[in-house]
Amino acid sequence: MDNSPPDAILNFINLTTQFGVISDYTGRVVHCNPPLAEMLRYPVANLQDVFGPGYSVILEILQRSISERGMTPFEIDMDFGDGLHRVFGQMYPVETGTEYQAMMLFHPMDNLQRLESVFFERQAKLPTDSKWVVDEEYRTLKFQADPDSIFYNREPGFSLFEAIKNQNNAALESAFEKAKTAPGETITLTVDAHRKHGICRIEMDINYGPDQFYGNRFYVMTRPAINRALDILDRMWEAYQVDHDKDLAAHLGVVASAISNVRSRNDRELPLAWIHKCWLDCNVRYRWLYAGVGKKRYRVKF
Repeated sequence: MDNSPPDAILNFINLTTQFGVISDYTGRVVHCNPPLAEMLRYPVANLQDVFGPGYSVILEILQRSISERGMTPFEIDMDFGDGLHRVFGQMYPVETGTEYQAMMLFHPMDNLQRLESVFFERQAKLPTDSKWVVDEEYRTLKFQADPDSIFYNREPGFSLFEAIKNQNNAALESAFEKAKTAPGETITLTVDAHRKHGICRIEMDINYGPDQFYGNRFYVMTRPAINRALDILDRMWEAYQVDHDKDLAAHLGVVASAISNVRSRNDRELPLAWIHKCWLDCNVRYRWLYAGVGKKRYRVKF
């Protein structure tokens, strides 16, 4: 009796650009698609030929996928001849008429990381911009936040909305939805966000990247909004190593109420004389004061 995969499955796996293989429940390879065959460059008889030492893990996942008859994701390290690459894959049960086999599609996560790098490099305005990869539920899949972020050193999985002031939630959700309708187009907005030093105005760039294999996701970059006086005052605290505005005022040669007036409204700009004095006293750059990089002094020529 013919146990070969249905023609529709063979056509699909041969047309996809992902690496694809079909095997029976014992790990014997029934079919290997052209992209995978070209990459391996040697005859493939079983899953060990495809996955190397990790094939036993794949075999366990395969048997579970066939018994549960549902799509099963997996990750594994594979050697493509130039070192190990982390691979993300999906396994699907295939009914042939007499038994179930499993179709596996997989691809190195390097490709996805390159896609992320293209966006982040294109959108970066400052070396300290925070980078976020967010799923369609607005939960972080991965991120790189500056030390003043309330998320700094946390594990991914939280929602970006945790940092946003409630009255800004609708605007941010609208921006995400707008980005979703225009993949590849950058949506920019400013919102008030919670940071370690208080509420700060944050500029956000949002880009939507649909991908049926890796999963649809948003790429987000954030930075303090331009002329954000409160962020600069916080950097001045670090530069002068003070813990209170009255001590900062003494260093700047101004009355404490002058700093209080700046902090009282979101649209106030910091007097350039204060910036210039901090620059001279502490040997820091305005770019460092503006960028908000925490305790690490990042000097950039301008």
